Amino acid sequence: MPLEFPGAMVERYSKLTKWNKLRERLLVPSRKSIRVNTLKNDVDEVFDELAPDWNLAPVPWCPEGFWISDKKGERKDIGNIPLHQTGGFYIQEAASMIPAIVLDPKPYEMILDICASPGGKTMQIAQYMNNTGRIVANDIREDRVAILERSIERMGAKNCEVTMKPGQQFKDMRFDRILVDAPCSGTGTMRGCPDDIKNWNPDVSKRISYTQKSLLHHAYCVLKKGGVMVYSTCSMEPEENEGVVDWLLKRHKKTELETAGIRGLKTSPPAMEFEGEKYDERVSLCLRIWPQDNDTDGFFVAKIKKPRKG
Repeated sequence: MPLEFPGAMVERYSKLTKWNKLRERLLVPSRKSIRVNTLKNDVDEVFDELAPDWNLAPVPWCPEGFWISDKKGERKDIGNIPLHQTGGFYIQEAASMIPAIVLDPKPYEMILDICASPGGKTMQIAQYMNNTGRIVANDIREDRVAILERSIERMGAKNCEVTMKPGQQFKDMRFDRILVDAPCSGTGTMRGCPDDIKNWNPDVSKRISYTQKSLLHHAYCVLKKGGVMVYSTCSMEPEENEGVVDWLLKRHKKTELETAGIRGLKTSPPAMEFEGEKYDERVSLCLRIWPQDNDTDGFFVAKIKKPRKG
C-alpha cells in the first residue's frame, strides 16, 4: 500500500519547499556515511582498507567523510568490522558533519558541546583540534553520557571532559566556541521511516522550541566576547530553526550572524517568515538543508558571533 502523507504535512512543506522533490526523498532511506577518525588513522589508509569490499564516494563538504555501501549489496553491518570497533571511523550521517565544520574549532581553544551524546560531533571537534585544548562534552541523562564516554574512549579523544547536567546550569565557565546541537523533533531524519511520517505532529516543534531557546540563550551567556556559537538541528521546522535564531537576535540585539557557506554543499533559502511571523533579516545567513538538496537528512545550521563590545 502506498504511503499516505498527512495532509497537514503536505500543506506545511508545500509552503516551504518543492513538495514533490521532498516527497521523493522522504520515501527512501538516507545513504549510509562514515567519517574517518584522523586521530587514529590517515584518510587514505582507511580508504584503501575499505575499498576492496565497500563502495566509497567522497562527501564533498567533509574531507574525512564518505558515503559507503557494500559492493555485493549484501552487507549493511559496517559497524561490526574491526576498523570501526577500534575507532578507525565513525558512522555519521553526511549532513550531521556540517555543524562541526561551521564551528571551525582551533587548537588549544576551550569548547563546549552542550548536547554532546552520542558523540559524533564531539569527536569531529576533537579531530579538528588535534586532541589539544579542552572540550567540555555535556549531556543530561546518564544513559546518554554512558554512550558519549564509550565513543570518546573508542575514538581516542583525549581532550574531552564529560559532564552531566542541564545545559542551562553552565554559569561560571567561559568558552571560545560552543556547539548547541539542540534536541529537536528530528523531522529531518524521517526518510524511509513510515511510522515517523505517519506520526508527524507539528505541535512537537512548538513545544520543544522553548527548550531550544533556553539552551541557546544560556549558551550565549557563557560564550566569550568575540566567540562563535553554532546552533543546529536535524529538524525541518521553522519554529525550531529560524524562529529560535530570530528569538535570540531579538533578545541580544547586537548579536552577529556570520555566513556559514561550505564548499560543495547545496543549500536552500532560509524561511524568512512563517505563519504570519517575520524573522530578522540576519536570519538569511543561516543554512537550511532540505533532503533533496544533497540527498541527505534535513538539517539547519546557524553561525552566531558574540560581539567583542557591548
